[in-house]
Amino acid sequence: MLPEQLPTCIFGHKNWRPGGAQLGPGYDQEWFSCHDCGLTALYLSEDGGNLFLILQQLDGDQLTKEISTWLNDTLRVFWRANAAELKKVRDAIETVYWDRACEAVGVPLKTPWHKVPKDKLKRFQEIGGKYTEISEWHKPRGIDLSPIPPKLPVGVTCFILKGRDGDRFNWKWVSHEETAQIEVPPDPVRVRHDAYFSEVFETIRKELGIEFVPEEVPNCYCGFKAQPWFQFKIGENTFVVGPRKRVVAILVASQSGLATDEIRKVALDEDNVTYSPNGKWHGTDAVASTLEVHAWTKEKLIQYLMILGKASLPVLAI
Repeated sequence: MLPEQLPTCIFGHKNWRPGGAQLGPGYDQEWFSCHDCGLTALYLSEDGGNLFLILQQLDGDQLTKEISTWLNDTLRVFWRANAAELKKVRDAIETVYWDRACEAVGVPLKTPWHKVPKDKLKRFQEIGGKYTEISEWHKPRGIDLSPIPPKLPVGVTCFILKGRDGDRFNWKWVSHEETAQIEVPPDPVRVRHDAYFSEVFETIRKELGIEFVPEEVPNCYCGFKAQPWFQFKIGENTFVVGPRKRVVAILVASQSGLATDEIRKVALDEDNVTYSPNGKWHGTDAVASTLEVHAWTKEKLIQYLMILGKASLPVLAI
């Protein structure tokens, strides 16, 4: 975003100076300061929305805790939910054109492009890519690409970019009264997260014939609130389970010692994944007071938890 494309500051000036940026796929964060009055501003754009914030309150040269919390726990949740709805519409349109491309070149429906014969690939891409010519894909009905954000905190002036006419950018000022009426929807990341682990834990309960109640604990890897970890006990052993990048980490603490023969055979010898008994990378200890293992799929997560769960249950005397 160029400084001349921004709205005027709250004192009527339009002399913004750039102050650094973070750019990525589907993500844009740019800082500006008003050369005349010294106010700091922030432009944010993601798949689910965009806005320009003029900040009247800072903690030194940093965002206040209230504004930082709003950005991470309110605004980005709102944008993720909007982006998820947008993706549903676009995926449906893309699927129609993908299927048409498959039919046109005589390959099975849903065939990925890299499996299309080379002599048919150009035709396939021409047809499959026509979804970009559909206005509904660019501006789906019922979905606002620049929605009014919810619950705007005090000390912030907000504008949203509603479009452009040539070189003219159409900014809309948003009042606090407007944003107060907007509700924050469920976070789609959290919804998927909870559904995933609910299914896993229910399977373990059913297969082991036991009951346990997972307690939510902070994410032990990155602190992401939408993906908390869970702690629970099986027998006398304490389990902590949660997402870590592309895997799910399982940590077990056992005061009496956990037999590792079976989990080591599967996780280390067969799967060759992260496996650390007593803090030893790919260790071979037969008994562990602590153990960490990473599962790459839901099936493996259930398999590892079943093995560790059985090893944690007391042996009943006959």
